[in-house]
Amino acid sequence: MRKIISGIFSGILFFTILHLCYAADKSKTLIRIAYPTATLINGQIGQVLLRTNILKKNNLNGEVTGFLYGPPMMEALVSNKVDVAFTSEVPATLPLAQGHKATIIATLGSLGRSAIMVLPDSPVKQTRDLKGKKIGVPFGSSPHRNLLVMLRAAGLTAGKDVEVLNIGKDEVASVLLKGGVDAITIWDPAVEQYRQKNKFKIIEAQEYFSVVIMNNEFIEKNPQGAINFLAALKEAVLFMATHKDEVNKWFGEISRLDPEIIKICSNFNSNYCNVKKISDVDIALSDDFLKEMKESAEFTATQKLVPQEADILKAINPQLRLEAEKKLDDNTYGPSRVTITND
Repeated sequence: MRKIISGIFSGILFFTILHLCYAADKSKTLIRIAYPTATLINGQIGQVLLRTNILKKNNLNGEVTGFLYGPPMMEALVSNKVDVAFTSEVPATLPLAQGHKATIIATLGSLGRSAIMVLPDSPVKQTRDLKGKKIGVPFGSSPHRNLLVMLRAAGLTAGKDVEVLNIGKDEVASVLLKGGVDAITIWDPAVEQYRQKNKFKIIEAQEYFSVVIMNNEFIEKNPQGAINFLAALKEAVLFMATHKDEVNKWFGEISRLDPEIIKICSNFNSNYCNVKKISDVDIALSDDFLKEMKESAEFTATQKLVPQEADILKAINPQLRLEAEKKLDDNTYGPSRVTITND
């Protein structure tokens, strides 16, 4: 009889503990995160959030999904299949201009270079030499905007002095190699890969920048969850900066990139290079960043990629980051408190 009672008690205790664990886990806010698997910094941070306990430490249950291409990732944001996405300037403006209710909450900084590149034996030595030439670039991308900026600075007008062709990112390099265009605009890590192999040479380059954009529906339903996510984001940046080799190895596995290439290209990012403690991490929406975003919004409208120009000032929220930073301090937040859960 005692054994039966003991067994019943043990069973009750087991299911009580199981229920409490389940309830405790359900008390965390579910957040669905999208990141690009082939983009520097954004991709490394996605891997940190996927492979560590940082989200759980900040009272979040994360569903972290990698996307090979940007358009399907942004479509997932618009269709509310994810709550937040890591992207760059131009793609972030597209859903905003089309009326989707989302908020720009942070930037991770530079994602590397977008560069005008030509064949090694090309007579083109500088951007102004491209007059009368053909240039290939994926339309609607941040490097597309950077290309037009570089052309304008050289006194050239796309469509008048230079023919700019819309070529997909997977085809653009082969089109240059086959002589279909005189130059292309691509971005890191491809820029560094082709430079090292001496397949193409850089004529001019500009950096492009990370944008972290979150659906308003998530913010409205989970304001504390949004704040906790930004705290987790700063922790993830700190982990990346202090565990470069490990994080680059993770990112290299999913992107099939040489970790040395990842390291070289990531050095354009100031967080990657300089962060030593949580207070060093800078994800703020600076005046320079806002200028980049406004110019990107103007670009998408003038290129008729969207029906109207996105209102960038209406789409930013620096207050969430400020609230997140109130809970962060160098004494209680550090890499030693992070554990790897999915190596």
